[in-house]
Amino acid sequence: MIGCQDCFGCVNLRNQKFSFFNEPCTKEVYAQKVAEILQTKTREEIQQKFLKFRSQQIVKNFQGKHTEDCTGDYLVETKNCLSCFDCEYLENSKYCTDLKKGDRMSFGNYDIAYFGMGVENCYECSVAGYSANHNLFCPEVWNGSDVFYSYFCLRNTEHLFGCVGLRQKKYCILNKQYSQEEYEKLVPQIIEHMINTPPSSPLTGGKEGGQEWGEFFPIEMSPFAYNETTAQDYFPLSQEQVTKRGWAWKEEEVPDFSHITKKIPAAKLPQHIADIPDDILNWAIECAESKRLFQIQKTELEFYRKMNLPIPKLHPDLRYAKRFALRNPRKLWQRTCANCQKSIATTYAPERPEIVYCEACYLQTVY
Repeated sequence: MIGCQDCFGCVNLRNQKFSFFNEPCTKEVYAQKVAEILQTKTREEIQQKFLKFRSQQIVKNFQGKHTEDCTGDYLVETKNCLSCFDCEYLENSKYCTDLKKGDRMSFGNYDIAYFGMGVENCYECSVAGYSANHNLFCPEVWNGSDVFYSYFCLRNTEHLFGCVGLRQKKYCILNKQYSQEEYEKLVPQIIEHMINTPPSSPLTGGKEGGQEWGEFFPIEMSPFAYNETTAQDYFPLSQEQVTKRGWAWKEEEVPDFSHITKKIPAAKLPQHIADIPDDILNWAIECAESKRLFQIQKTELEFYRKMNLPIPKLHPDLRYAKRFALRNPRKLWQRTCANCQKSIATTYAPERPEIVYCEACYLQTVY
């Protein structure tokens, strides 16, 4: 939807007004239809009606704006980017995610996750940004250049190897200061040693045929459990699958509701927010699906009243999971355009019901 206002349940419209499920209406008829559906249908029923309607409409093979020769999804101002997702102002890059706009373009990156803003020629880094240049295998390195296998080194760092927590430093190995000549002599020797290190090294995670040099730190070194990270959102695994791989899993911390005297199933909550008493802040609500207990917070209740929204019937974690499931996965399939039969890369799996068009056919149809 672009350039639209006063639309309800609509898809693929441009510069429209007073439309109800893509049907043009007068202002009066539109208001009548909206009032009727809000009075006679629950939020869940309206959502299901919309999702069914949306599945019958054409979709573009990817979401993007001002892109050229790119594959992935949710791209803005990108050029020559392959398998990139949720990126802005990026060129000549591959396998990047969540790189955002800065004061200049990011370009020449491979396997970078978060956060962008002038990242250049970086490889296998996490949380790289603010003019990072030629950093390899680094988490949390900003405003630095030629930094290898280092962590949390910020603010104008240069030529570091295996360092942690340095600021405004250069020519350091394992946080020890060296002269430029010493550094440039030692680093090639270290790299050569890492290339020849057998795959039993802890840094390789025991991968057959692996070597220490050339790969990001193994997941076993992560300070977070797998299910604490966004990896669980985009690539969900069961606890058994995670522990079988030797990775960490964090058990859920169940809040203590023993002090709550009133517990109520979500199904018994009043449908309308006007019927909800202030005392709900002292209740424990049982999720309609997972049966987990949760509470409503004061500012949350104020928001629902202001927006005339019903009290949620699902646990916050389940609500998040259901919203997240509306996004396409960060995975590409080869399909053919349903209109011109051109081969396209798309995040819509072949078995999905959506009618997928290539960008050219979509723009001809929608605009």
